[in-house]
Amino acid sequence: MTVQRLSVEDAPAMARLHAEGFDRPWSADDFADFLTKRTYAAFGIVRDEKLQAFILYQQIPPELELCAIVVTPKFRREGLARTLIIDSLANFEDISTCYLEVNEHNTAARLLYASLGFEVSTVRNGYYRSQDGSAADAIVMMLQPQ
Repeated sequence: MTVQRLSVEDAPAMARLHAEGFDRPWSADDFADFLTKRTYAAFGIVRDEKLQAFILYQQIPPELELCAIVVTPKFRREGLARTLIIDSLANFEDISTCYLEVNEHNTAARLLYASLGFEVSTVRNGYYRSQDGSAADAIVMMLQPQ
């Protein structure tokens, strides 16, 4: 399993994959816009000549924000997310803290992040709104890479 850097050309594939994992998906134009900015970086895993997982960061040294991580449903629970996080973090220098936020109901992701050393920093009450109008808290987690 190889993690590779993604570019603007990968924006349509990122948008398709993002739509599989989120109620309010970002568009290909959104991803293209992110990837034209020097503060953003994305990494992905390609299997069967198709993007199967990706991670998107925003870097404003000395901090890094994990903005999105998505694994296609067919390949979940195979370690792709863990591999993406570990391998992609190695690409950043001079980072004191990596932040992310996760829906309180996403237990699998929360357990993964905790197993990698992320700790709860704060909670944003009612931050996520689903299509049915219900709200869920965002758990903000942080990691201080060694």
